[in-house]
Amino acid sequence: MTVSRWVRWWKDNPDRAEAIKKKRRDKYNSDEAFRARVLDRKRIARAKKKKGQKRFPKPRVFHHKGEDIVTWSVGRVAAFLGVHKRTISNLEAKGTIPINRVVDNNGRRWWPKGYIEWLSPFFDLKNSGDLTSRMFSRRVWKEWNESV
Repeated sequence: MTVSRWVRWWKDNPDRAEAIKKKRRDKYNSDEAFRARVLDRKRIARAKKKKGQKRFPKPRVFHHKGEDIVTWSVGRVAAFLGVHKRTISNLEAKGTIPINRVVDNNGRRWWPKGYIEWLSPFFDLKNSGDLTSRMFSRRVWKEWNESV
């Protein structure tokens, strides 16, 4: 494993490193403005993520035929539809839902926001138990063929 030159310097010069740490501690204890900045930085770092909150990649915008298409990552799509990420792949592999996605250079899958919002009512019915898997697939494909 390679370490940065700063880490290496810090380990190679323990006396100077200790002097720097002591200077920071003294400044923290004596300068109220410095202390407030340090505490504020820690508070922001802790407050960025709430407990149990999922963090997804930002939606991406692709330009196609002069239109901007907002796309969502697989995690955001799964959370929006109320299913597991793997469920989406399985449904596409089985042909239960149409494949309407973009794969970027890193192999990540991105679905158009409008398509996911269109699929959402079907998943609501399926998750509530009002639709069987076969009926779910038939309704999705029927409406998909009518809209295309």
